Amino acid sequence: MQLRTAKGDLLHHYGNVTVTLSTANTFSHSKVPISFGEYITGLQPQDGSQLGNETLYLFGPDSELGNALAPLINLYRPPAYAGLDVALSFGLGASGSGVPFHVHGQGFSEVFHGLKRWLLYPPHHKPPFDPEVSSLAWLRDVYPGLQGQDRDLLLDCTIGPGEALYFPSMWWHAVVNIGESVFLSTFLHEQPPLSAARCYA
Repeated sequence: MQLRTAKGDLLHHYGNVTVTLSTANTFSHSKVPISFGEYITGLQPQDGSQLGNETLYLFGPDSELGNALAPLINLYRPPAYAGLDVALSFGLGASGSGVPFHVHGQGFSEVFHGLKRWLLYPPHHKPPFDPEVSSLAWLRDVYPGLQGQDRDLLLDCTIGPGEALYFPSMWWHAVVNIGESVFLSTFLHEQPPLSAARCYA
């Protein structure tokens, strides 16, 4: 899968297909169609100054990406813990991009290229954040001043190629891509024998 997701391979095989981008905020309401090639070649490192509703991001299941990447997504084999009842979402983001804190069901996230920094809190502790402010800006402006439980309960983990992270259901999490990052998330419908976020190599 790693070789099939190199930038040159993606441009060669999928550059002309139309995909759908989402806004990179907590709610990701807006959807914008674009050619995959235009998105990839236009990636620029982000500095944290852009608001989430002003930033577009490629992440989602094939049905939300324009039904164009199924041949690529179907090559992926989820982690052994995941079981068979899963949903897959493919993502590609510029350095500094990511999604602010949000919650959803459980799953795994695996990186093929670049690095992805994860920031997680347990369900009972909502982190201090603005849903429109980027994760990069949160790291720069909020993270250094965290105190008390905001500091003590935070899990901070960076994963790279060949590594995966398990996120339990309804855990708060935000992500920041370090370098241009290609990744895929596996959302689970069955409960694996885990109870807290963990990283795997």
